[in-house]
Amino acid sequence: MRIVAALGGNALLHRGEPLDASVQIGHIREAVRGLATAAAGSELVITHGNGPQVGLLAVESAADPALSAPYPLDVLGAQTQGMIGYWLARELRRALPGREVVAVLTETVIARTERPGAGSSPPPSPAPSWNSPRSPGSSMTAAWSSPPAVAASRWTRTIGESRPWWTRT
Repeated sequence: MRIVAALGGNALLHRGEPLDASVQIGHIREAVRGLATAAAGSELVITHGNGPQVGLLAVESAADPALSAPYPLDVLGAQTQGMIGYWLARELRRALPGREVVAVLTETVIARTERPGAGSSPPPSPAPSWNSPRSPGSSMTAAWSSPPAVAASRWTRTIGESRPWWTRT
């Protein structure tokens, strides 16, 4: 039997928690304990979100004075896929000795006919938020918009939605 489990980015980093690696690894260990038990004798496929993690790297990249331009969002997405995949694979190997474990990165390709920024995705939680639309690293406005945060008086950045055309692994 094949078991498919999805871990949202917020499952790895809860609102109000420090954005530290140790916090996220702790949540991955908790998830892996349950998944390892459920996967006994089965094939396990885990997908994961990375919104809060991409948000953190995007803010850091935009605020880095050593960079001539912030890193593109697709690159930040790949970085966080690798980081989270590595943590998951490491903890799964520890929890399931002798089982083969691999982490796979994917790339979602958006159709050229899609109008960028046609909609906006909900802000990743715990996305950084500010008291005004002018935020640290606001030079990324070409790729980001700053609508008011949902159900809050604070501002956060959102990314325009597009329909995936295909996914490459």
